[in-house]
Amino acid sequence: MGGRRISRAISLAAVAVAAVGAPVAHASGSRAAPPRVELRGTVSPLVAKGQAHVVGTPRATAQVTAVVAFKPRNAILLHWLAEHSSGRPAMSNAQIHRLFTPRPATIAAVRSYVSSYGLSVVDSSDMSLVVSGTAAAADRAFGVSLRLYQDARGTTYRAPSRNVRLPKGIASVVSSVDGLDSSLVAHPHYRIARHLHGTAAPKVGIVPHDVTGCNAAQNKQNNANAGFLPGDLAAAYHYDTLIGATNDGSNQKIGFVEFTNYNRNDAVFFRQCFTGINGHYPDDVSIGGGPSDHFGQVEVNLDLEVAMGAAPDATWQVYKAGNNVALLPTMLAHMRNDGMTIVSDSWGLCELFMPIKLTANENTALELNAVAGVSFYQASGDDGSADCRAANPVARFLAIDDPSGQPFATAVGGTNLRAPPHGSFLEKGWKGSGGGISINWPKPKYQNVTGVPDEPGGFCSSGPAHCRVTPDIAMDAAPQTGYIIRSRGLGSGGTPVWGIVGGTSGAAPLAAAITADANESAGQNLGFANPFIYKTLVGGSGGDFNDVLTGSNANGTAPFFSAHMGWDHVTGWGSLIGTNFANALATYVATPPVFHHTKLTGTHPLNNKRVTRGKLVDFTGRLTDKDAGGGIANRQIIVIGNGNIIGVDRTSSNGVWEIKFKVKKRLSWHATFMGSDTQRPAFSPTHTVRIRH
Repeated sequence: MGGRRISRAISLAAVAVAAVGAPVAHASGSRAAPPRVELRGTVSPLVAKGQAHVVGTPRATAQVTAVVAFKPRNAILLHWLAEHSSGRPAMSNAQIHRLFTPRPATIAAVRSYVSSYGLSVVDSSDMSLVVSGTAAAADRAFGVSLRLYQDARGTTYRAPSRNVRLPKGIASVVSSVDGLDSSLVAHPHYRIARHLHGTAAPKVGIVPHDVTGCNAAQNKQNNANAGFLPGDLAAAYHYDTLIGATNDGSNQKIGFVEFTNYNRNDAVFFRQCFTGINGHYPDDVSIGGGPSDHFGQVEVNLDLEVAMGAAPDATWQVYKAGNNVALLPTMLAHMRNDGMTIVSDSWGLCELFMPIKLTANENTALELNAVAGVSFYQASGDDGSADCRAANPVARFLAIDDPSGQPFATAVGGTNLRAPPHGSFLEKGWKGSGGGISINWPKPKYQNVTGVPDEPGGFCSSGPAHCRVTPDIAMDAAPQTGYIIRSRGLGSGGTPVWGIVGGTSGAAPLAAAITADANESAGQNLGFANPFIYKTLVGGSGGDFNDVLTGSNANGTAPFFSAHMGWDHVTGWGSLIGTNFANALATYVATPPVFHHTKLTGTHPLNNKRVTRGKLVDFTGRLTDKDAGGGIANRQIIVIGNGNIIGVDRTSSNGVWEIKFKVKKRLSWHATFMGSDTQRPAFSPTHTVRIRH
């Protein structure tokens, strides 16, 4: 049979009780602490490789924040559905919770565990707990030894000296504990065009474009003879006809990832200054207590104001947190549960500095967003082919940004755009456009198309397999041809001013906003964009992309990549042509997933008979393929009794499963198969075991 075993009720409440007892036993010494399981890949890569220099130990009372991330259920099914989610109806949150997120009892058990060590839960999602407490409490709860390290720039930071260790019961449901490393701060991807000074006199008699009419912004453009207003970009990228036909992002919700505070009045002024911007700008959502500084406020203004100009009737929602990249998965979960249809993220960190388990948690969050029908656009970075320079100025080697390298992110690189009123249309690759080869991710299926290079193994963790390459698309990012925005981060003394800002931080929200317009025009949401982009759209004359043929991402580094015909490491497929993009989406019919129907039986030998209390009862059944016929081997079957998991087994070669369980009270039970990448879920009929009195 399929791994016969004697099972007892796996009550997560019992797991919690056992876990909560751990610190008490440790403190009193009355009994040995339960053995711990090491969660490999939770320590910083630099620490793991001995490249971090220890300079001390943090105070025991120092406050730390950590994110406890849960394992998804049915991970294989989640991955497969996410891969095939372009243009499909979104799964509801109820469906996602039923299939993929941990059960409430699981979350409650881990919450009890961290609380027992004196850690407070300050935020939570259906996939994580954000906890806060002292360094000493974190050391004990997570089995780490926090140390102080110094990086190449002389900056001191706190990080664990080893992988997280948790009691077995807790480790079975926890993917990782992130955020204890204070060096993992995200970098905004914007560049201010400081060399552009207003010397020319303001022009007069200007005919405003759509979504324009702000004289102060127009004067900035005239004086500098540079920068684009919303209407200029709409005309250059051909989504002006979408907006003109009132396909301007109505009923679309764009969420923005931000790791800084800012002053909302700047964005409010921007939207009021331009005519035609009538969307909804609700209050911000703070994650994990929210940020405490305004260091990156230009970033937030750039994200918001670019999107407001390009999708003027959408909802623009800012999600903001303290600068700790471990909070990104929690932020994405909140966005998914709040019904965002599109997400724009302009923050990132070099892949080399990211703990592998943290990137895995990001991947899970992006997969969940994909099946929920969310498009995720990520700025690819502003340091060209050497993305590690943002964190280490002496880095000159090839590297890309996380999360732009994530397989379920659409990485948006940068171009240098010339367009009216600054000349006829011409677009080339921008030197700062982040792009290259991932060290973490194998080449996704959607990139297995003609024209996308097979980069050799040795770069990514997939061994001999080829690797994920970036970017996927690109939009205007060169500072000298950038976006005219209003921000007090551009002025002195906190005074808001109009300025010209570029970077892939402008490219990502522009792509997000064009998608909002296209969704409305097409009458269906794009969702995860990459399968659609790689297998449906075409470039060249009359195509869906402007194929960028010249330029490179040699941002003072070597080696680098050059733009050329077709896909390249500088601009991906090129920049979006808005109307064609929307038309292609309107006619897109996703290839339907092929699932075989399954049947699951469940019985016990004493059905309809009463049993003696405490009797060992044999539960068994079979999983079969109703379409192909025959049993289905090596599939996990979960047996639920009175709301608890009473046993788990894998089917044998002919589809049979079996567990044994001591029945101590009346038991209502059924067996569950949660489905796979080719098979539908199945549930056995519910049976009852009665006790003889």
